[in-house]
Amino acid sequence: MVLIRHNKLKPPFDNYEELSLSEPDALAEGRVNPNIQDITSLDAAAPQIIEALRNAKRVVCSESIRTQQTAQQLMNLIGIQHNIEIDARLNEIVFTPSKMLPFNTEEPLKEIRTGLYRHIQEGGGYADSKEVLEEKFLELLKEYNNSNTACFSHGFLMRLLVSYVKQGVDMDKALKGVYEEASIKYLSFIEV
Repeated sequence: MVLIRHNKLKPPFDNYEELSLSEPDALAEGRVNPNIQDITSLDAAAPQIIEALRNAKRVVCSESIRTQQTAQQLMNLIGIQHNIEIDARLNEIVFTPSKMLPFNTEEPLKEIRTGLYRHIQEGGGYADSKEVLEEKFLELLKEYNNSNTACFSHGFLMRLLVSYVKQGVDMDKALKGVYEEASIKYLSFIEV
């Protein structure tokens, strides 16, 4: 199973520093579904992404248009086709940024990330619970691990899933270790 993050979003969702207070909520809660910026070339991750897509038996995306557009544009760019399957378990972690933290920082994305993982750990209703996420992760690993499946998903979910696998499928350890994981950049490729 390989995870590939969707491409960068079109404005205004390409810059968290310039979003209004309600826009991160709408994005995180799935009330808006913005398009991605066009993929016109591939960077350093290209050889891994190309190999993963060429070897894939399945291409699976979240319900988000941005993951589906990313998968389709990448396949078009390298000249291959797969049917795109949809799996809601690959959707981004559901959360409400404005309820979890103040936006009084010069690094809102870092503050959102820290608040998100803290709220998952502590509970409180403003993010998916760790029990829901652990069940989702176990199902994803059971279905897609050790398979030639390219899964297109989202940064926060991918970062926590990678930490979950590295921490021996223990959600409490994963939530503590998630801060050690590198940020998941657009079009990042991660083999799980």
